[in-house]
Amino acid sequence: MKLTVIIQTRERPHTCIPTVEQTLAACGRDDTRIMVQIDDDDEATLGALDQFPKDERILLSVKPRED
Repeated sequence: MKLTVIIQTRERPHTCIPTVEQTLAACGRDDTRIMVQIDDDDEATLGALDQFPKDERILLSVKPRED
């Protein structure tokens, strides 16, 4: 069974990074993926995730904000 955890965030890099780290640590299977959904104008979160070590389990979905 494959599992994808979706984390949506906006202008909260200080909580997004620990959430991703803790979720990765809690994953018991290597085929679990974490999709982080970010608005394309959220420079703070994009910058913070850029500093995050590369991991094939982390998928980024960067799109324009839907208002």
